[in-house]
Amino acid sequence: YGVSLKTWHISGFIDREISYYEALAAQGVEVQFLTYGDFSDYTVPGIPSDIKIIPIYEKRRIPRSKSLMFLDSLLIPFRFRGELASSDIVKSNQIWGSWVAVIAKFIYKKPLLIRAGYDLYKNALLGEKNKLKLLFIWIISRLAYRSADHILLPTTEISEFVQLKHKIKPTNMTIYPNWIDTRLFKRKHVSDCKPNSVLYIGRLSAEKNITLLINALARTNLSLDIIGDGELKACLCSEALELPVRVRFLGRMPNVSLPNVINEYKN
Repeated sequence: YGVSLKTWHISGFIDREISYYEALAAQGVEVQFLTYGDFSDYTVPGIPSDIKIIPIYEKRRIPRSKSLMFLDSLLIPFRFRGELASSDIVKSNQIWGSWVAVIAKFIYKKPLLIRAGYDLYKNALLGEKNKLKLLFIWIISRLAYRSADHILLPTTEISEFVQLKHKIKPTNMTIYPNWIDTRLFKRKHVSDCKPNSVLYIGRLSAEKNITLLINALARTNLSLDIIGDGELKACLCSEALELPVRVRFLGRMPNVSLPNVINEYKN
């Protein structure tokens, strides 16, 4: 929801995210990406020519507020009826924003595949204080899971949570663990390692509990390098200054660049 191919490219996720669809396209499956981008999504490098790109805001202005963006998203299944009606399967990439796929399923009578890299409601329980927002997240999660013809989840723990909270049969789920390309991520000899540094790669969000890591490094000679971004960056920076812990925020980095960086750190 709200993410374009350009966003994936800038965030460094593009190679990993499209790998599934490249494999499908190579087997003759027609793949369409309905993105929250504009015309610039056509210029993102590395997208196979046999994957069709459909930017939602190619000919429309992106709404300026969150409420307008949400209301506008409810019309997406109607504005792109041709592309959705001609599809054999509709798939969402995350729970947040999955209502677009759910609406399309019921309007065009298409099977719905819900994929979640993490459970939105489970994570929200850890950090979200607004009860109305929590309720909204529970509602859209339940709507997605209960509407799905099949669900892809990364872990047994998340699967059991979804079964309990939303009364989903385990036969409607497949556990598809997050994976690592071992051809890319492998041990390499690096002459100049960083012996006193810890490397963290991931979102800067509450469920990652990076505060625990920073506290663990207090009163040690170890520094912390962080690759990633998120809403807690400012808070984590303040915590590191108070303890104090030497923390470097390296920002986002392309997935293909990570193996060389990881190999600079000792096990």
